[in-house]
Amino acid sequence: MSAAAWPALVLVEGMPGSGKSTTAQWLAGEFERQGRVARWVHEGEVPHPVVDPPPVHLRDWKEILGRHLTGWSRFAASVRAEETVVVVESAFLQRSVAAMLRRNLDGESIRTFVARIADIIRPLDPALVYFRTPDPVTAFRTICDERGMAWTLQHIGAFDGSAWARMRGESGMDGVLAYWREHAALCDAVAASAGFRTLVVGPEVGDWPSRRRHIAAFLGLTAPASPAVVVPDLARFVGTYRDARGRQACLSIHDSALSVEGLFWHRTPLVPRAPSIFETESLPFRLTFEDDPSGGVARLRLEGPGLPHTRLAGVYEKLD
Repeated sequence: MSAAAWPALVLVEGMPGSGKSTTAQWLAGEFERQGRVARWVHEGEVPHPVVDPPPVHLRDWKEILGRHLTGWSRFAASVRAEETVVVVESAFLQRSVAAMLRRNLDGESIRTFVARIADIIRPLDPALVYFRTPDPVTAFRTICDERGMAWTLQHIGAFDGSAWARMRGESGMDGVLAYWREHAALCDAVAASAGFRTLVVGPEVGDWPSRRRHIAAFLGLTAPASPAVVVPDLARFVGTYRDARGRQACLSIHDSALSVEGLFWHRTPLVPRAPSIFETESLPFRLTFEDDPSGGVARLRLEGPGLPHTRLAGVYEKLD
């Protein structure tokens, strides 16, 4: 595939924790590095270019699905008008399936609805990178361990209020695991029938470098991926930072990499892009560190979109 044939739209899908956000972030960077303007659409960014929450609560599922289809039509038109590779995670399968399955719609209705979305975006000749998870129960337990108790309880609480849980008498972790088994099976079926050029990435592909080479070849990108930026003195960034609202970010070193706690989930690795510029792994935020007159780190500037119920962007002064 030549650069001229690179897709205008790349869909990255998979279970929570499958690596789709990290992959979407990496892909946008690789397209940029290899000469094509690219934009990464994170699943949680607000406003979302596909489907934003409605201004009023919609109770009728037909209204909700109609809003989704309108959002996809608007989004497809915007992609056609851009000279940009748009990398979208979770919107085609995960978000669409969840919107209906959590309302306890039947599998046939869900497959029909996602097929209509596929019809809307098919003229763009999208490429689908699908992370298949043969054992969704183990995969979900693993991501809960990685993201911590607060994330897990929030997820369970949201699930317990769904029509799927109420109408089936499911609750707690057992209910969430039953939901993800059904969700994963539906996504497998829809991915297989979407009619897009599709790369299925399963455990058999191997480690992450192997997976990235596989994905790069599928999308016509050169391999290997761009070399990582090396920052010789990570310790100078370690410490506690606070913004004007009192929100704190604690930076530390784990496994020879810089990470941040307090802003996102349990511990978020930071990926260096330049000696004083980092991006949050799998999240659409950039941290730029600024020095004081003596050469020490004085503050960090956090840039990125809004997330549901919070805005994190701003200036964080270093306390220690």
